[in-house]
Amino acid sequence: MLISKRVNSSQLPSADEISKFEASRPEMFANREIWTLQQIIYPLPQQAAVTAKLSAAKTLDEVAQALTSAGVQFKRDSKKIDTAVFPHAIYTQIAGLPSGEPFIVPGPGKAIANVISGREAAPLSADQARALALNAMKREQVTKVVQDRVKGLRTTAKIEYQPGFAPPPSK
Repeated sequence: MLISKRVNSSQLPSADEISKFEASRPEMFANREIWTLQQIIYPLPQQAAVTAKLSAAKTLDEVAQALTSAGVQFKRDSKKIDTAVFPHAIYTQIAGLPSGEPFIVPGPGKAIANVISGREAAPLSADQARALALNAMKREQVTKVVQDRVKGLRTTAKIEYQPGFAPPPSK
């Protein structure tokens, strides 16, 4: 309720603020695309040598070869994804990869090696862009309110950790 109250009582951003927001995230607006990804889905390897080979792979076939030689079962898949869903920093890293080079996304118990095999422009109308920008700005505002609230609570709370679970001491 506190978050809702703060977000709903805040002033709507100006047209200039919305334009600046859109310009700062081209993957969501001006350069929005739908990517076709070729994927290899596999369980996370336990051996560091296999992980090193996967990290060094420059093609999806090299990923498949590394997994096959290590005896790791995998499956191939294809997926379409909207660039608007990527956080800006991650989009920048992926978009900057050489053509055909895989990027690996680890998950709980498995990982997915992806290669962008197709790019399709997906422009938005001005009204759609404005609505999307307003929603994204609101989400960012909610995130900031929650982070600030948690930070404030942590500074006033007495937190005790069980032995072995305390965070490392700050320098």
